[in-house]
Amino acid sequence: GGNDTDAALELTRILLIQGQYKDAVTFATRAATGPAKHRPDPYILAARAFLAQGQIDKARAALARAKKLGFVAQSVSEQAVLERSVNGPEAALVFIKASKLDLSDPKNLPVLQQEVDALTALGRTDDATRQVDAAMAKTPDSHELYELRGLTLARANDDAGAKAAFEKALELDAESAQANAGLATLVAKGGDLKRGIELFDRAYALDPSNGIPAYSAAQLTLASGDRAGAIERLRQVVKHHPDVVGARNDLAFLLAEDGKDLDLALSLAQGARDRDPSPEVLDTLGWVRLQRGETKEAVDAFELAAAGRPESDAIRNHLEQARAAMARP
Repeated sequence: GGNDTDAALELTRILLIQGQYKDAVTFATRAATGPAKHRPDPYILAARAFLAQGQIDKARAALARAKKLGFVAQSVSEQAVLERSVNGPEAALVFIKASKLDLSDPKNLPVLQQEVDALTALGRTDDATRQVDAAMAKTPDSHELYELRGLTLARANDDAGAKAAFEKALELDAESAQANAGLATLVAKGGDLKRGIELFDRAYALDPSNGIPAYSAAQLTLASGDRAGAIERLRQVVKHHPDVVGARNDLAFLLAEDGKDLDLALSLAQGARDRDPSPEVLDTLGWVRLQRGETKEAVDAFELAAAGRPESDAIRNHLEQARAAMARP
């Protein structure tokens, strides 16, 4: 029945967050045979799982299926994300243009968001603002468009304009998680960390499915000097949002620095590396290994990190520390 389908979809979401992509495909496929087959969710979730496994053609096919069922905006915006992750922001723009959708039409808002995202990633913030303004001319009271405007202006470093846009979005809809989070970033940037934390907490309370505001609040808590509070917050984030790699990385680093919970620190650092083998994440893994006395593994991790970020003095220092530790009997 309907509940089975919802269960299959819910399980698909959980498996995606946990990085169990093969199983996610299985349950998305199951959902697509039940009553949810007339909804976009099974196809979009399947596409995300395929993309995560590098099966690009299967991901595109799943999205084509959603489009054929009439979910054009969802399918095009999701495929724009895919094209961008495979070939960069230019490719996303080419794909969106080829879709011939009217981006000022409110029903195509998700596509407009991807367009603006790609434009700002390329530094074309003026073009992005123009697109948002064109949509606003049609739908002047859309809180989503004010959120988008705020994000665009914030990326263009127009903090005052961004703040005004987020405040207007909140006037139109006080329950907007996006506007609260956007405002939080600007307030914190202006130096009011306490208010920034409150706004991020509010954003997270309004949309608990997105762990990023909770992670941001933890970062601000650390910046404000409350290390214990930050660690407690990070523990909550990694528990409920294993997909937020930054939180895993930061918690692993802090635990290693304290010499506490080093088994947990190692599993967090390894989990972060599996999803994002960036130099910063490898540096944390090396740091955890070093605190555990696993000097050979620490050197290996730091060498990989240093190769990816040769200009970093911090990584170089860590590598030298680990080599010195390894040389000691």
